[in-house]
Amino acid sequence: MQYHQLCRKETTMLNLSAIPTLIEKQDTIFSIQFIDKQGKTITMNNTVCLSSHYKPRTYNIRQLDSGEIRTIRHISIVAFNGEETYY
Repeated sequence: MQYHQLCRKETTMLNLSAIPTLIEKQDTIFSIQFIDKQGKTITMNNTVCLSSHYKPRTYNIRQLDSGEIRTIRHISIVAFNGEETYY
């Protein structure tokens, strides 16, 4: 194996435009990572989408373990099911 192959980190990235199709499927359980209003990175596992709104592009999500419900903005999503996102 060559040196550049050892040093290169293989990452899978997901375009943000693919998120609505993935997140809005009924009964889909996913993990999501996003930036909150204070700038902290939040990770929620075992999560479902309750509803979504086109303008502004937001999602109401529920964490199944705790029952916590949050509204997140589309642009704040940084990872979905372990895949980093890009714009």
